[in-house]
Amino acid sequence: MKSTQELLHELTANFADDDYDRVLMEEQHRECVGRVSKGIVQLDCKIYRWWDKIDLHTFNIGWMNLCVVGQVFGLPADDWAQFDEACDELEVPRNQYAQYGFAYESDQRYWEVFIADRKARWAYRDAN
Repeated sequence: MKSTQELLHELTANFADDDYDRVLMEEQHRECVGRVSKGIVQLDCKIYRWWDKIDLHTFNIGWMNLCVVGQVFGLPADDWAQFDEACDELEVPRNQYAQYGFAYESDQRYWEVFIADRKARWAYRDAN
């Protein structure tokens, strides 16, 4: 079975398909995969089928109520106290959200791809 990081890397490997500054893109890709993988592991450990709570049509990592944490915990917009409590529940240290893929817009696409893949795999599993 592949690790979360291996799966995420495989799913997103073709994001940078031109040769423009490939080394920089590959480094950024590894960083994004690493951050998002850490967030996925925390969610997997704490909340069963957390991805079912994510609406990919409205998902936006830049908005507190529409990001991963916001949608999973049903947070209102701009309530940092509740966001901190949700991160405490996930055992994500306060002010380290970005290290778990919960803050940078560059991580948005990685979350989308992983969540869509997870939803599809579980839908198939549930149907059979």
